[in-house]
This record gives sequence, structure tokens and C-alpha cells, in this order.
Amino acid sequence: MIVEICDNREQVTKKLLSLFCEKVNKCLRTKEIVQVAIATGNTYSEFLKHLQEMDIPFNKIDLFVVDEYAGIDCEDERSCTSDLCRDLKKIDDFHQTFFFNSELYLKQIKNLNAKLDGAPLDIILLGIGNDGHFAFCNRNEAHTSKDTYSIVRFTDNDIAMQVENGWFPTIEIVPEEGITITKYGVLKSETVIFSGFYEEKEKILKRILANSIPKDMPIYDIFKRNDVILVLD
Repeated sequence: MIVEICDNREQVTKKLLSLFCEKVNKCLRTKEIVQVAIATGNTYSEFLKHLQEMDIPFNKIDLFVVDEYAGIDCEDERSCTSDLCRDLKKIDDFHQTFFFNSELYLKQIKNLNAKLDGAPLDIILLGIGNDGHFAFCNRNEAHTSKDTYSIVRFTDNDIAMQVENGWFPTIEIVPEEGITITKYGVLKSETVIFSGFYEEKEKILKRILANSIPKDMPIYDIFKRNDVILVLD
């Protein structure tokens, strides 16, 4: 594991931008197109807002999401993708975007898994939960899946958390399932970057830094990789 400790959140954003550009340029030495998946939410919001200020060829980057609510269209304001699009602003700058449609998502998952089985993601940027989850990958089916993307069924606690975090006003309208990048998909990726703010993620960051991640957590095997990068303040 490579740990990058920054002085504050602004420095975290700058480090993430620097690392991202470095990894993209490295990939482009041997590839025509770089495949990238980026998490949404508070951790990467400032990163996304400043990303397109960077001097890299966005027309050579294919953009993927790491999670989405099943049955909610990417253009719906409740979707995870809408956060990404709002922060990035210039989505059309990218070579291709792979976002999920409310009616076609099962077919899209199948096609994406076939595409990424032979050519895995080059760079993936992930947030991390205090319970050790990433994206929607906190269910057993997503731990063991041999596909890059998987469907997970939310538990009652998962659904309650969506309301508690402000993503939905009531539990009645929270989708029953989510689409998530899997542990398998992350492990196959060339470059894996995690980031978290210590004030919000102190519990899990302490475990990671002390090398005491429980084996049943989704991130356990990922952090066994010597090249996984962790950026925090």
C-alpha cells in the first residue's frame, strides 16, 4: 500500500488530481484509450470540479461510474451519475461515457462485463465507508462475483442509510437494488486509488493504517495489493 497523507482537504484534491494525470499519461504511452471509473459523493466532489482544468486529453478517456441505483436513469437527479455530471460539467469532452439507463441496465451490465473482462479498467478512484464498503459493494454477492459489475439487493439497513444520508426523502421510494463495481472488478484494475477525509472516516482509516482490516470486509483483499494508493488528510 502506498499512503499519501496531506495537510488538508484542499491538498487531498491536489494530490488526487496530480496522481490521476500521472496515471492517465502513463497509460497513454501504450494505449489509445484510458478506461477510468470515478466514485461520486463528498470525497471526490472537489476533484471532479477541478478535473477538467488539468492538461490531459479527455477525448482519450472512457468514463465509467462505480455504482448506481437500479432502475433510476442516469439523468434522474436522484442518480449517483447526476452528481458526477453536475461536478464535471463538460461530460462531452470524454471519448465515451458508460452510464446506466433505467430500462436497459441489465443489458448494459452484461455488455460492460463482457467488455471489461478482456480489457479491465485502467484507473479506478474509490471512496470508502467506515464499515469497509466501497460503492455498493457490502453484500456477499458482490464479494464473490466474477464480473466487474454486479446487482446487489439492499437490506433494510441499507435503505434506511440512503434516507439518513439525504439521498432520498423517504424509505418508500428508495430502490430495492443497486449496481456496483465488484471486488473482482477492482482487483483486476491496473491502478486503484482510495481516498477519505480523516474527520469523516477515522474508524476505517485507523484500521487500514494499522493493517488490521477484518477479513470479512470488502476492502480486505484489495489492500493486500502492494500498489493500492490511499490518499487522506
